[in-house]
Amino acid sequence: QLTVPDYTVAELKTSTIILASAIQQAPAGMTGADDPYIFGPMQIVPSVDGKYKKTDTLELIYWIYGMQADAAGKPDILIENSFNQKTADGEKFFNKTQPQAVNGQSLPPNFTTAMPVPGSLQVPLTSFPVGDYRLEIKITDNVASKSVTRDVNFTVSGS
Repeated sequence: QLTVPDYTVAELKTSTIILASAIQQAPAGMTGADDPYIFGPMQIVPSVDGKYKKTDTLELIYWIYGMQADAAGKPDILIENSFNQKTADGEKFFNKTQPQAVNGQSLPPNFTTAMPVPGSLQVPLTSFPVGDYRLEIKITDNVASKSVTRDVNFTVSGS
C-alpha cells in the first residue's frame, strides 16, 4: 500500500517508505506508465514481506516533501537512520548510519524546495544477528526546526 502526500500543505512529510528486494536499472523502453515502481531510469522491486537473508542488502527508497527553503532557496535537512533489534525484553539499539546532510552543497544547482528530496538507504545485513528489527528514520528540517520520524520493520533470517 502506498500513501500519496498532500502536496498542497507546506509541512515536512515523506512518501511511503518502500522496502525493496532490488533497485535496478529500468528495462529499456519501460516507463512509470508500464510499471508504477519505475522512477526515471530506476526500477524498484518491492519486498513483499520485509524479510531478508543475512547475505542480502536492505534497500529502501522514499521521497521527502514540504521542506522550508534556506536563504538560497534550497532545503537544509538531516537524515538519521537508527536500527533497533526487537527482543523478548522489548527493543534495544543495534546500530546507526552516519547522518546524511542534504543541502545546497549536496544538491544540484537547480534544485528547489518545490522538488521532492529522494531518500534511500542500502545496508548490507551480514553483521545483523538473525531477528526482527525496526529502522527509525528521522528527518530534520534545519530551516523550520521541525522533524518527522518514520518506522520501517524488517526481518533478517539466516538463510
